[in-house]
Amino acid sequence: MDKREIAIFDFGSGAIRLLTGEKYKEGFKVNAKGVCDYSGFYKGEFFDKEKELTLCVKRLIKQVRRAGASRIKQAIIGVPDEFSMVKCGRVTVKFAAPRTITKEDVDGLYYYADCFGKIEGYKQLGYGSLYYVLDNRNRVTDAVGCVTGSITAEVFFTYMDDRFFDPIGNVFRNLGIVQQKYVCSALCQADYLVDGVQKTKGAVLVDVGFVSSSVNVALGEGTAFLYGFHSGGGSITSDLCREFGIDAECADELKNKADLNSVISNTDTYNFEFGSYNASQVNEVIKKRLNQIADNIIKGVNECPYPLSKNAPLYLTGGGVCYICGAREYIGSLIGKTVMQAESADSGFSYELSSAYALMNKAAKG
Repeated sequence: MDKREIAIFDFGSGAIRLLTGEKYKEGFKVNAKGVCDYSGFYKGEFFDKEKELTLCVKRLIKQVRRAGASRIKQAIIGVPDEFSMVKCGRVTVKFAAPRTITKEDVDGLYYYADCFGKIEGYKQLGYGSLYYVLDNRNRVTDAVGCVTGSITAEVFFTYMDDRFFDPIGNVFRNLGIVQQKYVCSALCQADYLVDGVQKTKGAVLVDVGFVSSSVNVALGEGTAFLYGFHSGGGSITSDLCREFGIDAECADELKNKADLNSVISNTDTYNFEFGSYNASQVNEVIKKRLNQIADNIIKGVNECPYPLSKNAPLYLTGGGVCYICGAREYIGSLIGKTVMQAESADSGFSYELSSAYALMNKAAKG
């Protein structure tokens, strides 16, 4: 069976993860996992650009090596949404007479469409098509083989912030990993978690992380719009710490025990070894933060330049709120539509690993 070892690094706002495994013709298999909590980043800047990042990556490599992984020669590095940018453009080419579109015709469209050129402070990661429109106004996601007298391509370009590339690149080079491939995490997640049929008309993928979250509009073969905001599961933990005067570990336990679906009275409590807390008060603290998250989801969808159907599906992923009982339903009630949690059948998948598994899927595809 055709297989090849792969290693991906996923930089979240609260933890860095390393997955190693094997690439197969039919997919991938994760053999080892490593995780290291760190101070993360905020508003496009790492809190510690050198020492902490290096120590975390070293720790991750030791973790997977102890689990049997080979020496890492090439790193697939996911660029988090905080450091990613997506720009879309449109290009139309008219032919002298109707013709059958070839792959070369499609590839040539990107040269015409790259109207953004170099963007100061960013490096281009890649590009692709959302969809194509033929001369009969039919919209297709694959134009190769179609006969048309003209073709309009709606294309996207993904970019990486130098404030991610510079410190991360230095860390890996200093550790002797000179082969580095950077990919857009948002694009990988859209490809991995959203069904292709649903993306044809447009779907929304909301990744709520520790303190950094995003609204990803998946359309056609790519990401049409990416909107980031600073709020997540770690924000809820901090809110509970302040409200009840407890430490983060206790606040996490309280957050994970909360049930927003249950009908509770003013006297109901959540009970722990470290204390009892009024359930209604706890739920209100969590809901207040979820209100803010829902407002950002609505804002992100509304700012997308591509109109979405009212029936466009909305998926929730990330470890920020997916484990809070009733959070998904509560967010849905605020935005006025059913919210589904993005799932994968791959062994070992979990919500906090959704972006890491999406990167493995990308690495396996090549």
